[in-house]
Amino acid sequence: MTALPLQPDYGAKLALDVNVTEVKLGEHYSQRVIRGPNRRKQVWQLNWNGLDNEDENTLREFFEALETDYFTWTPPGDGATEIKLVTDKYDATIAGWNNWRVSLKCRQVFDV
Repeated sequence: MTALPLQPDYGAKLALDVNVTEVKLGEHYSQRVIRGPNRRKQVWQLNWNGLDNEDENTLREFFEALETDYFTWTPPGDGATEIKLVTDKYDATIAGWNNWRVSLKCRQVFDV
């Protein structure tokens, strides 16, 4: 369990992925069924703007070292609790000399 080495910029984007199955019963009737104990999963878009080369290297090495493991992060907001996240793609853009933009799409996991 590892925490993020650098806090992302404000403006992180949240989407909720609800784990529901819909059963079509015919004649326009349907029933929705919740699957599993963790029915709501958070999906976050995290961004870092204006990183220098050293900070971008720190962030990239952190995600390279994780491989299949998760990291922990506390989302913004009152009463927010630490969550476990994984990411499959690290997207970095060099915006200028010694100026990086990094973007990650992270999804919540419920590993033990």
